[in-house]
Amino acid sequence: MSDNTAEKQDELDLEVEIVDDVPEEDKNKVRNEDAPKDNVPDDEEIKQYSKDVQKRLNKIKYEYHEERRLKEAAEREKEEAVTNLQKLLDENKKLRKTLDDGKVF
Repeated sequence: MSDNTAEKQDELDLEVEIVDDVPEEDKNKVRNEDAPKDNVPDDEEIKQYSKDVQKRLNKIKYEYHEERRLKEAAEREKEEAVTNLQKLLDENKKLRKTLDDGKVF
């Protein structure tokens, strides 16, 4: 019976593979440390420009921050998914051990 449960356990083992989807040409790029990290103008600087330019700058500024927020949300979701998967794997191992030991709930 233990051979059968061992075979089932081998069939049900989960393996998580993390895939790096960064294009090859971008993998070893060195970031320019001298370049400014935030090119979005502040509100005082925007007030100096015409209304049309202000609208375009505000739109670009909004899109920039929206993209940043989406990236941060995706990172949080990824971390939460990994945490939940680890919890499920731990619970699965615990239940399999209980089953192998022959204990009844």
